Amino acid sequence: MNKDFTVKQFINFWGEKGYMHDWSAYDRNYLDDIMKIITSNVSKDTVFLEIGAGAGYWTNYIFEYVGKLIAFDVIDKPERVGANVVWMKRNEHQFNCEGIESESIDFVFSYGVFCHFSNEANKEYLQDIYRVIKKGGKALLMYADADKWTDRNQCGSTYGFHTDRQMTMDLIKPYQFGIAEPIPEIRYILLLLTKI
Repeated sequence: MNKDFTVKQFINFWGEKGYMHDWSAYDRNYLDDIMKIITSNVSKDTVFLEIGAGAGYWTNYIFEYVGKLIAFDVIDKPERVGANVVWMKRNEHQFNCEGIESESIDFVFSYGVFCHFSNEANKEYLQDIYRVIKKGGKALLMYADADKWTDRNQCGSTYGFHTDRQMTMDLIKPYQFGIAEPIPEIRYILLLLTKI
């Protein structure tokens, strides 16, 4: 039996219009810090992939800095997401980048998403992220970090989702990524990966 949430469960949690949160990490708002990482690594020639775009909080900030933005989610494209964003609706338990050509993406971004997937789902996604990123391309991915949370259940440990730095690093280890933690003090594990 698949332990990952179904589309229906995600919609029950966050609504048909997608999750909308500023992901400020609660101790302070990291929006400017995260956007600085993104904008210093993209240009108007960048092909950008956002996984788990939800209601488009990040999407609408990022769009103006890149040449093409492709967004994945399990919901229909929200009205607030710009018409020029390429929206690709994902199917039940679809943890891959199907529909994206190999080595065609310059930058992959996902925030507040992979912490809700099982290790198996994360492995599938990481394998396909590695496939679609161009050599030298980057991915900025957020994972939960149980060591920084006081309530371990909030970051998914009840469901077997990876919840600490070592487990996250073990998931990434099979791929040839250079790894940096651009904001180590954030309450999550935020990794900037570079395909080498």
